[in-house]
Amino acid sequence: MERAESISFEVSMKNVLLINLKSKGTGIKTAPQGIAKLGGLLLLYTHFEPHYYDEQIEPLPPIKELVEKYNPAFIGFSAQIGSAASLFEHLKEIEEAGIDIPVNVGNMIATYASDEVLKRFPWVTCMTGRAEVPSEFQKIFSLDPTISYPEDTVFEAKADSDGFFRDLPIEHYEEFWIECSHGCPWKADGVGCRYCAILPNGASRDIVTRPMEYILADIQALLDRGVKHIKFSDEEFLATPIKQVNEVIQFLSGKGVTFDFAARVNDIIRIQIYKEKQVFGENSDLFARMKDAGLIGVYLGIESGSNAQLARMHKGVTVEDNLRAVQILKENGIRIAVGWIMFDPEMENLEELKENITFLRKADLVPKTPFDDFVTNTVNRMMILRGAPLQRDMEKRGLLGELKENLTMYEFKWLSPWVARIVELFDEWDQKAGTAKLYRIKLIVSLVGDRMETGLLPDVEKKVCDAFFAIKNMNLEICEKLVDHALELQTNGGKPEDLEIPEEMWERYDSILESVREDGIL
Repeated sequence: MERAESISFEVSMKNVLLINLKSKGTGIKTAPQGIAKLGGLLLLYTHFEPHYYDEQIEPLPPIKELVEKYNPAFIGFSAQIGSAASLFEHLKEIEEAGIDIPVNVGNMIATYASDEVLKRFPWVTCMTGRAEVPSEFQKIFSLDPTISYPEDTVFEAKADSDGFFRDLPIEHYEEFWIECSHGCPWKADGVGCRYCAILPNGASRDIVTRPMEYILADIQALLDRGVKHIKFSDEEFLATPIKQVNEVIQFLSGKGVTFDFAARVNDIIRIQIYKEKQVFGENSDLFARMKDAGLIGVYLGIESGSNAQLARMHKGVTVEDNLRAVQILKENGIRIAVGWIMFDPEMENLEELKENITFLRKADLVPKTPFDDFVTNTVNRMMILRGAPLQRDMEKRGLLGELKENLTMYEFKWLSPWVARIVELFDEWDQKAGTAKLYRIKLIVSLVGDRMETGLLPDVEKKVCDAFFAIKNMNLEICEKLVDHALELQTNGGKPEDLEIPEEMWERYDSILESVREDGIL
């Protein structure tokens, strides 16, 4: 599509527009860490005055109106996974209006799908990778001829420098991120989890820690604004040097704030074994210190309860390691949220599914109340991400399909027709019993788990929670029934298409929903 004839605007070398696009993938309103940092950098190093808009909070006004109002030197979009359609809609709007000022796109879509963005809109600048160091970021700075900064600077904002939250009230957001480090040491030299996407130019392979003064300034900025819970967004929080982790914990202690982070099984076990005595002394335990400082949860990337599947994923751990890591966190009273992949496309042996089911029950990770340790989806399927080693391997095996609409994932084929049939049946189940019908129930359960007001009477709250977990637990029961039936059919010469979800499961699902429908929940 050709751009419309350019319209004339009086460009101001003071104003810029920074726009955070809404993702279809989550209902949680997350304060956009990257765009807040960009605003802070502009305020710290330049004469630019950032103006922020966030589609998570409210619909974006027409771009033409915003340009006429602010006369910006450039427009920046933050496009996370699930926002491709919104991004293209706004870029088309700019194109059709003939707005002729620089447009920059960052975040996941720009990083992993820059080719698709530029194919449609060649006049856009995609800021691939992390925006602190690439040359694309310096192009933004070059728009201000009066700027002076060290060319070898690794750009980092001290907190948000009164950037983002100055314009958007803190109470609009449900989640706030702080980053202590970039990267994951397990990705060094291109190895590590095969399903994990690696940023272009190896930008996430080796861990790089941020200066402590910046981390603490970020935390303090959120505390000053009344934030009560912080999520550390590091790819691998516990791979950060332990002295730095300890300093963060000490800073949080006594502040009345809670926090959570993601970790690998390897590091949970490593820290428990050594207890980092050189830092804490002979009788110290890092997890106990974290709990006292406000740690309420750890997202633990377990992924599987089958040694064969773990080896195929290049996880570098065993089933026993996974169980030990779960035990360590449970012993310290730290709630666990588990990353899990029940089905992967290279799975051929149905016994692996049996092992996964056994593991979830043995580790007690199938929740029954809002306060339990949990797997978010017991029958989660593998995703093939652009840039992941698995993408190349699937392509070589002829299993890779078309790029999805979100531009960051691929369709794919299943190696085993039996696994493919089980997944197909769960897709059918999800259409009836999945997120569309359960979304309102899930929101209520989340509020209960966070001990927030739901507006419901206690007996109704309990009924809703019971219904939600009854349906969620049915997933694992259905999976077990399908696997057992598949193994029986294999023995007796049956075919995958002979598999069906038992009718009693559909009847039970309808009965569970009816129990909350009478209270007006649905």
